[in-house]
Amino acid sequence: EPILGAQKYILIISLILSAIIARVWLMYIKWIDVYEPERNVFLAITFILSCLTLLLVFPITDLIQSLGFNLNGEPLNDFLYSTITIGSVEEIVKLIPLLLMIVATKQLNEPIDFIVYASVSALGFAFIENILYIEKTGLSALSARLLYSSVAHMFFSSIIGYALAINIIKKRNRFFLH
Repeated sequence: EPILGAQKYILIISLILSAIIARVWLMYIKWIDVYEPERNVFLAITFILSCLTLLLVFPITDLIQSLGFNLNGEPLNDFLYSTITIGSVEEIVKLIPLLLMIVATKQLNEPIDFIVYASVSALGFAFIENILYIEKTGLSALSARLLYSSVAHMFFSSIIGYALAINIIKKRNRFFLH
């Protein structure tokens, strides 16, 4: 029973710390959106959608692994696995809330909006991922998650958001080129 109680406290602490990390970065995102700040309700919807769509990573990854593509220690295989199974799957999942906001709202009307919503989607993803990692490692992953994870997720998603902005706003229809 004492171990179960300790796990519960670690989960609560990881939740609180992950929320603080997400809140700090959300404040920064809102700070850079100076010309036409986004409404909090749409940012919250994007964040929540991203928390939910993260759950798609597990069945997609399981499907890829069921096809025999796994980490095996070979450098080329592991590079391709990390790029395709981890990187591409995560970026596609983080892209879903951004695409939903583009299609369902008229909120994305200036180039920075695409980066803002992509970053908020990344924060929702990183929030849940941080909870899982911090709880699983008993807080030993905190510094890496605090200093790297959220920033990396926002950076990668912002690149995609920027490409979408160029493509949609300039009506170039060359998303993959951008």
